[in-house]
Amino acid sequence: MADMVLVLTALSFEAAAWRGIPGRGEAWCVAVTGMGPERARRAAAAWLEKIRPHLVIGAGVCGGLLPGDRAGCVVMPDEFAADAPGQPVLRRTWQPKALDDWRGGTLPVVTSGRMVSVERPARTPEEKTALAVRHRARWVDQETYAWCQAALEAGIPFFCLRVVLDAAEEYLPDWRNGRSWRSAVRLPARALAARRALAEAGRRLLCAHL
Repeated sequence: MADMVLVLTALSFEAAAWRGIPGRGEAWCVAVTGMGPERARRAAAAWLEKIRPHLVIGAGVCGGLLPGDRAGCVVMPDEFAADAPGQPVLRRTWQPKALDDWRGGTLPVVTSGRMVSVERPARTPEEKTALAVRHRARWVDQETYAWCQAALEAGIPFFCLRVVLDAAEEYLPDWRNGRSWRSAVRLPARALAARRALAEAGRRLLCAHL
């Protein structure tokens, strides 16, 4: 569909932020691919074949790898790496108009940097530091590289917009790790705040695109 924008998310709560944007009408299709690189790759390819959009936006939450990117920060990576041997670094191929203007809004925003996608979540500060050093990355997720790769292989521009859920020095909740209990307690509120940030950023992106 020549005028369709495909928004890909890994989880339903991330998709809900985009589906609730007022006035998006039939211009945007929001699809949930599931978590992990392989699921993301398969689902993205299927949706691209089904609707043939003119733009793909990868959206959701991510983890911070460097000090300074706090929870709630909206990030727009311009490079994408995979934590796997032999995979080239990819670059975004679309950006909204007046991208620099985003820095002056109510949301904390970073408009460039590298995202690395991993097979399994980076749960500890030590794992995050290792990824930052190995890939010169600023953020981590599981799906963005696969989404970007599928879009580029189909000849369709790609853009990514995510919200930091856990900072570099924080643990992801893990019942096997007693040091992660603080993260488990604050995760629900963090997730709700991230969904609100995604919705606000999505509205701005819609205005910039249409």
